[in-house]
Amino acid sequence: MDNGCENLYCLEKFVSLKEFKKQGQKVMESMNNVMFITINLKNFKYFNQTYGMSAGDELLEHMKAHFCLHLHECKLATYTYADHISALLELDDIQSDNKLEYLKNLGTSFVNQINDKYPLAKVHLNCGVYFVKDKYEAFEEVQDKGRYARKSISDTYNNFIAVYTDDIGKKAIQEAGVIPLFEYALENNTIELYLQPKFTIDTQELIGAEALSRIIDMNGNVISPGIYISVLEKSGLITELDRRMIYLLIEKMKEWKESDKELMTVSINLSRVDFTVPGFIEEIDMAIENAGLPKKVFEFELTETVFCENIDGIIQKIDEMRKKGYKISMDDFGTGYNSLHILGIVPIDIIKFDRGFVLNSLSTEKGFTIMSSLINTFSLTNFEIVCEGVETREEEQMVSKTGCNIIQGYLHDKPLPIDEFEVKYINKKMAV
Repeated sequence: MDNGCENLYCLEKFVSLKEFKKQGQKVMESMNNVMFITINLKNFKYFNQTYGMSAGDELLEHMKAHFCLHLHECKLATYTYADHISALLELDDIQSDNKLEYLKNLGTSFVNQINDKYPLAKVHLNCGVYFVKDKYEAFEEVQDKGRYARKSISDTYNNFIAVYTDDIGKKAIQEAGVIPLFEYALENNTIELYLQPKFTIDTQELIGAEALSRIIDMNGNVISPGIYISVLEKSGLITELDRRMIYLLIEKMKEWKESDKELMTVSINLSRVDFTVPGFIEEIDMAIENAGLPKKVFEFELTETVFCENIDGIIQKIDEMRKKGYKISMDDFGTGYNSLHILGIVPIDIIKFDRGFVLNSLSTEKGFTIMSSLINTFSLTNFEIVCEGVETREEEQMVSKTGCNIIQGYLHDKPLPIDEFEVKYINKKMAV
């Protein structure tokens, strides 16, 4: 790093987005050991709310200086958005031998400096990296690959760097086709309802199921939710998927009821976006009423991301749903950072432990003790507990020892198309 660069040189290498796109190809072709990075500053909105806009402006200037103006390796950079920076870096031979370590040190030093100065609003980075093999590659493609890498990073803070690979590129291209695929599925009724059963450990009794979506593409291939859910959430189309899924479930439950089959409780996801759509929750409630179905057999699953914004308004809607007789569950407990805080203020009935949290907790004696204590505390406060992703009898036994008696996972069954689920399970006696 070089903190003594000339002002003129510094200013010329940090340019407008228009100039960045215009100059990028020429600058890249003049470099060796080219690395393209694109960095997103996480929690910037919360930072501004906590420390004010002037501190936010100062933070962006510090980001600009750290990743470009005071960085000798930076040859050209820009703000792609208010809190995003993209840059072309040229590494020397020593740095090139350990590119990721170099980047980790660069990012970590920035985060530490900011969080030491502003401890009340922890900032984090997401950094997408593309190591350019051919400096004559089209600059537009270089930018795309860096962006694909950055977007591949999940919403966790374990690792803030992702390097572009062909697999990431293929997934990005696949995701680009999600919206037209979804629109086709809506028009042609190729969104299908799958159910995965839930069982008790002590009696091995089927007590309910979770509703999951699958999209069938034009060639009859089944598309996994991992491909389309995040894209639909970002685009706001997730409500259309949730609406279709809930109506499919209502239709199927009504069919069971009219055939004198005993109903089970089925859980189904609600997205954060659903609570922002005027009248959506009321529409679903009316559809269930018109079908003549008991509301107690519907469980709506929420994740903690539901409560990122307008938490008071969402809590009010959830409270109204519970008063009508619906069950509410917190899904993927243990994957976020505010779960315990949310449990203290949000009116819910059921806590679903994420598979990753379960496995990590059961792998050590200390983790087992913590998980057992959590489950005991939740049980004392009248929460129902479900452990997801249980795949073996050994895992089931360990879960049982923690005090949890309800599991979901491949040990008993995978998610099944609704017709297969009916043949295998629906004629069995179930208690609601």
